[in-house]
Formats: sequence, C-alpha cells, structure tokens
Amino acid sequence: MREIPTRLKNVDTIIWDYNGTLLNDVAICVDAINSMLEERGIKPVTISEYQEVFDFPVKDYYEKIGFDFSKEDFAVVGREFIHRYDALRPNSQLQPDVRKTLSCFRNQGVRQFVLSAREEESLKREIRDFQLESFFEAIYGLGDHYAHGKVDLGLELMQDFKLNPSKTVMIGDTLHDAEVAQEMGIMPILITHGHHHANRLAILDVLLIDSLESLCKEFAPN
Repeated sequence: MREIPTRLKNVDTIIWDYNGTLLNDVAICVDAINSMLEERGIKPVTISEYQEVFDFPVKDYYEKIGFDFSKEDFAVVGREFIHRYDALRPNSQLQPDVRKTLSCFRNQGVRQFVLSAREEESLKREIRDFQLESFFEAIYGLGDHYAHGKVDLGLELMQDFKLNPSKTVMIGDTLHDAEVAQEMGIMPILITHGHHHANRLAILDVLLIDSLESLCKEFAPN
C-alpha cells in the first residue's frame, strides 16, 4: 500500500462503493455471466479475464465479451443477468473485515455513505440483510438494474448532505469509481481485490489498498 497522504488524516466522510468493495461478489458475477455465454455458444471468461474487461456502462462490457445487441435486446440480457445473479447472491459474502472496518470508522466519528450502481431497493434490502444499515447515514443506488454509472448520483449525494470535498473520500474497486470521485471533486481510494484487476488500477495515480483493515489502521488515532 502506498504511503497514506497527509490529506487523509483530515477526512471526516467516507463514501463507499458496494459491489466488489464491501461485498465480495466477483465470483458469482463470473458464474452468472458464464452461464449466459455458454448458452449462446460464446467462450466463458475466467475471473482474471473478467477483471480485465468489466467496465461501465455494462453494455460496453457485454459487447467486449461477445454479446451481439444487433441480435438481442440489451434490456433483456440485463434482466437475465440480474435474475441469475440474484439466484447466486446468497453464496456471496462480505469482504474480509468489513464490519470491523465500518465500526472502526464509526468509532472515530467518520460519516459513512454508500454510493452504488445497483438498483436502490435491492441494494438497501441486501445491506439490511447483512445488518450493515446502521453504519451508513444514507444509501444511494440507481433507479434500475442497468448500471449506467453514478456520477450524477454522487453529485446529488454531495449536495444533499453538504459534504466538504476536501474532507471526503470515496472507496471503490474500479476505474469508474476513481472517475466518479474525481468528478465529485473528492479523493478516490481503490481496493485491489474487486471487479477490476490490480494491474488496471495501478495505471492511476491513486491510493491502492490490499485490505480494508489496513486502511482503517491508518485512520486510527495514535
């Protein structure tokens, strides 16, 4: 992990991505998409291959791995993926040390939010199921299942809660999370065990972390 910037010592707000950052769901995403690819006679992807091509908007990623939207409707494909993902979701777990990390930040008085490209109602329901809801001041998700992106949603969150950009960071796991944070005027921090391969994240001049617990220790008072 790179040296923690001095600016981070003044942070009072964390905006969390959810999938891949707090929820360890990479494997079930690969299983779900591979079942769809195999039915269409398209070569399945490995986890590493998935991490190299997954992106937002997800329609572009689908096309990269072989879907042809001149032959089928993207909306239908999107619903099919969500159906298969939801069937597998009970097999997923939180990333290591999530509860411990969220507790650490809460104990330091850090405000915490969730900003996700997931559909908001299913996102809130899942966070309640994991009994994490009490850690977050608010949870922001999209209005549908098609993961278009979340820049506008992030800007809305910043305005709604009058957050100070110089004291706010976003923790995510993809290049899109870094882009969203930059559009919001806040510092991105990326974990290296989510939906984007660490090699992709390394091209950015941002703080990369190998574990949530290691970041929490850097925030902790001496």
